[in-house]
Amino acid sequence: MCSFLFFERTIRACQGAVRLCEIGMVQEAQVLLRTAYETVFHASALIADPTIFKKLDSHNDKEDVKQARAMLTDMPVDQLSEKNKKYLKEVIDTRAGQTFSVHCSAKAAGMLDLYSMVYRGLSSLAGHATFRSLDRSFIEETNGYSLYMGPTENQLIFTLSLIAQCLTLSIRGLGDINSRVQ
Repeated sequence: MCSFLFFERTIRACQGAVRLCEIGMVQEAQVLLRTAYETVFHASALIADPTIFKKLDSHNDKEDVKQARAMLTDMPVDQLSEKNKKYLKEVIDTRAGQTFSVHCSAKAAGMLDLYSMVYRGLSSLAGHATFRSLDRSFIEETNGYSLYMGPTENQLIFTLSLIAQCLTLSIRGLGDINSRVQ
């Protein structure tokens, strides 16, 4: 069931990415597309090995504990009620967790090539605040560079092809689920 839901989320993310491309927000589409690949890795890993469900759940607990600790440490004391503090301490005390990264899911799904090329590429191109992600703000001209702001078709074909690939992986995965149910 979770693999189905991850594929459904993948398809929604791809739909959103297409809509962003339609209005010239290609880099923003790539941010969403990175999430689509993350969810397709998890969905595919769950099909390959259903025991990964527990690993993903454990990773979620680990992230909850990390956030609870950060909130107790980093937030001003007056922004958390005693009830909130008690809840956050409960999260820290009652949950453990192990790391199970997107890389682990991609490996389990047999998709390390896509992880290394597409997912990591989209991370630096759009998903993270890197100098490489700022490249699109400039247009090379004969006398140097100019600042550009606004809609663009830069990397549109590249992005749409990655969306098509991600949707194809999702459709294939949904077919695998369907064949196992019947």
